[in-house]
Amino acid sequence: MAEKSRPPHNRGAMLWDHSSGPTRLLISSFDRWTSAILADDGVDMPLMGSTTPVEAKIVSRTEGTLAGCAAVDHMLQIWAGGVSISWAFGDGRRLVLVMKSPV
Repeated sequence: MAEKSRPPHNRGAMLWDHSSGPTRLLISSFDRWTSAILADDGVDMPLMGSTTPVEAKIVSRTEGTLAGCAAVDHMLQIWAGGVSISWAFGDGRRLVLVMKSPV
């Protein structure tokens, strides 16, 4: 019997590795995407030290499927390396993410 081949439109394995997460191809896409989004808002340099601690909480307005955590993690690592993040999501929870700046 012939080996099953993947449909030509299934490129998931090119983007995500089950053991290590996003592939280089997906990470380069994250970089282009986040750079474009931040440039639209006039951000062209990473966040540098702040003297005032800041905390932000992201809360969902409605139920839904959360996607893009790896992209957000990567964006914050590059553009706001000192910011700590804590994902807090799950069934029945509206709080999605807590971000804290370095003190």
